[in-house]
Formats: sequence, structure tokens, C-alpha cells
Amino acid sequence: MNRRLGNFINVVAIFLSIIAIWAMAFFGLPIDLPIDKALATVATVFESQAIPNTFSTTTKISIADPLKLTWRQVDPNLIKFPGRDSHATYQFNGQLFLTGGLDAKDTMKNKMPVYEKAQYFNDIWSTTDGQNWQLTKARAEFPPFRSASVVEFKGSLYLFGGWSPVVGYKTGVWQSTDGLKWIKIAPASFEEREGQKVVVFDDKLWLIGGVNYDQKKTFNDVWVSADAVSWRQVVKNAPWHSRWDHDIAVFNNKIWLVGGMNFNGVGYGDEWYSLDGKEWQLATSSALWGKRQGQSLLVWDDSLWLVSGLDAKTNEGAGDTWFSNNGLDWNKTEVDGTWPGREDHETVIFKDKIFVIGGMSDDWEWLNDVWWAPMPKREVSVTTTSVLSTSDKK
Repeated sequence: MNRRLGNFINVVAIFLSIIAIWAMAFFGLPIDLPIDKALATVATVFESQAIPNTFSTTTKISIADPLKLTWRQVDPNLIKFPGRDSHATYQFNGQLFLTGGLDAKDTMKNKMPVYEKAQYFNDIWSTTDGQNWQLTKARAEFPPFRSASVVEFKGSLYLFGGWSPVVGYKTGVWQSTDGLKWIKIAPASFEEREGQKVVVFDDKLWLIGGVNYDQKKTFNDVWVSADAVSWRQVVKNAPWHSRWDHDIAVFNNKIWLVGGMNFNGVGYGDEWYSLDGKEWQLATSSALWGKRQGQSLLVWDDSLWLVSGLDAKTNEGAGDTWFSNNGLDWNKTEVDGTWPGREDHETVIFKDKIFVIGGMSDDWEWLNDVWWAPMPKREVSVTTTSVLSTSDKK
């Protein structure tokens, strides 16, 4: 028994000697230090390394709080343009522009507008702050229109699609390099329509859906162009129902499509997305915001936003605002807008604020009001813990 114990002690001593030699070399201790002092020194060093001093600091930072979004009205005295819906807005060189659209308030017959007799616009208004608007051009070169698309692409602005009392569906493709002077550069090479939606995606223009009242049809096709002039149909019949008065946006490297209605006015509450503009996936057939038409869809502060529209179930304008950080899960802001619910308005992000401009209310009122909101912020405390190194403690 004593012999076995002695052998065990010898093995342990050899093991400790090896550990001590390695540790002394690692910590820069003299190799000839007695083993008991070496082990004690190594233990002290390990203790100082294993239990360092720490200190914490707490700071307050501001983060976005979209649930608290609250709308404010621009002083009506600053708004000089006539009420309208189905107009277009665009941004260029630090300015926000508004053009086109219609006002049918003087054409009502049997409580319905006669759109062929409505007043159509081709004026151009601009603002540098979203609040003070100036008439910059009484009549643009393009004809008065409704439901056309204006988009910035490769350093120029392009206008196409829509319907005009002057040329019908033959508006053509127009180009501008300053937002004011427009030149017609080509006839439209996609099938004639209005109410289409256009986005820039993968360095190309994508045109999706729309309606042609002359042909009494809506579309569920997709067209693509690399130059705004030559268009190629890449999807003839997408899996979503043909529609117009929908909206689309590019978010998280996908094209998203929401809502809209068919030719007979049946509204949709579905949501679709595509990674390439050609293959489409159903995100949900019944979004939380319900079936609606004439809503706005846009991206702001790393979230997808949906604003107002006409509720297909109640046939009333919605004053609500929704947001999603993934395109699938939606939250409604805590306070609805105090504006009249509306459709076919314009919603834009300009100078870090969100603006709603014009549109038509559910009681056939063509609006010229402007509403805006900053992104709400809230303060949160963030605590960081730092570790003092051995050199910090000397």
C-alpha cells in the first residue's frame, strides 16, 4: 500500500513539475524558481487573470418608436394646388414635385362621378420642405392624366402609363432631367393601361398590373425594362389575381405587392412577394389590414409601411397606418390619422418625414390637404461592462 502511494505521489509531482515549467515559461518566470514558489506564483497570476476588475457605464439613446406615430396637418393656407386624386409625386434635386390627377366634383350624377367630364391636370407644383408649395409650371409638355407612373431611373425622371382625356391610353414615355421640362421619347411598348405600379429593382424598371377600361380588363402581368423605352413581358399571368389600385414596394431585396381590386371592384387583402420579379410567392391571403384598394405602400426606417386606402368591406376610407419589419407581421400605429379616410392619395418619405398628399374621400371629395409625421423616438438605457486589464490596474 505504501509503495503504491509513493508511486502515485511521484507521478503527481512529475505532472506538477511539467505544469509549473510550462506556466513559468508562459508568464515569464525564472525556470530555476523552486517548485513550491513557482506553483504559488502561478496560482496568484491565474487568480488575478481570472477575476479581473470590471466597471459599468449606462447611457441613454434614442430609438424609433413607430407605434407612437402621430399625424399633423400642414397649414391649409400654404396649400394652393386644387384637390385631386390619382396624381403622381416624385423627388428630384432635393425637391418634392406633384403633377397630374383629376377632380370630378362638378360631374356628379346619381351620386356618381362622370370621369369623362372631370377636370384633369398637367400642372407641376414643388416644395423644398413639404409644407410650402409653389406652382412651378401651369401646363407641362405631357397631356393631363390620371393614374400614370413617374419614377427616377439612372439619373432621369420617366413618366408612362395612365389615361388622358386628350390621348386616351397613348400617353407614351416622357423623360425629364430637371423635373420641370419633359420630352416625349417613345410610345409605350407595353400593353396600354392605367393604374399600373412601377419600381426600380435589380437595376431595371418593373411594371406590374393595371387596368384598361376600353378593353374592360385588368392585368396580372409583369414587364421589365433596362432603359424605360423598350419593355419586355416576363410574366403573362402571375399567380395573383389581375388587379389595379394595388401598390408595390422593394423591401428586403424583394418586390412586395399588396391589395387592389379587380375590374368589377372586388377588393383584395392578399400580399405577395418575389425575389426576381418573375416567380411570386403568397405571403398571406388575408393580411391584418384587410381588403382594400388605393392604399400606399412604401419603405421607411427599415420597415414596410401601408397607409390608408378604401376598405373593401365597409366601403369607407381608412385612416389607419400599418408597419412591418419583415413584410409578414404587421402592427397598427396606436393613433389613426384625424384626416378623412382616402384612396388614390400619394404617400412619400421626404426630408426624413412621411407625407400624405391629396386623394379622394369615401364621400366623393377630392382633397388637397397635406399631412406629415416625423418618426417618433423613445429613450432607452444601455449598460456596457468593461474589464480592466492588468496594465489598467497598475
